[in-house]
Amino acid sequence: MVFSVRLLWAPSSVWFSLWTRGLEGVSLSFQVLLLGVLVLFLRLVGHLLMGWALGAALVESVAHAALVFGLASVAGVLMVAALRWQGHSVPERVGQVVALLSTSPVVLAGVLVWIPSLNPWRAYMLLLALAWGASLMLRGLWELAGVAPRATLLAALMGSGLWVLGVSLLTQVLTLVFVT
Repeated sequence: MVFSVRLLWAPSSVWFSLWTRGLEGVSLSFQVLLLGVLVLFLRLVGHLLMGWALGAALVESVAHAALVFGLASVAGVLMVAALRWQGHSVPERVGQVVALLSTSPVVLAGVLVWIPSLNPWRAYMLLLALAWGASLMLRGLWELAGVAPRATLLAALMGSGLWVLGVSLLTQVLTLVFVT
């Protein structure tokens, strides 16, 4: 959780500290569990405050958390595959750490669900958080993979493209299904 919050304010220092001490110190399962519970809780309470039925709010919150982290995992695999396709030797763990830690802006943007007056702007704020996460993916791949910036651009575009489009489109579909 500390990495997630620090990543928002000082991404270069977080990526550098991960690079210098190695990725073995990062417990991905704990990170995903903590952030996943946070996403689930924030969305659930926000939907309940906005008047959603408990069942619909619970199902949508669980589906959203699974969607965000599931697509981030797939994006991590895709980024590593793209780097390997270009001839670089990158461990799978690098892609997973970068992709899952880059979900931090989206997770913390879930706080905005609590503020009813921001409801009309929620979709735009989600897109802004997704763009911020995509930039974190690019910077994280560049710094953790030890590959030239030009080579990481294609990998980061593929991974973040899948993640941004998947989360933004499927989140709207989930909302339409459970609200109507």
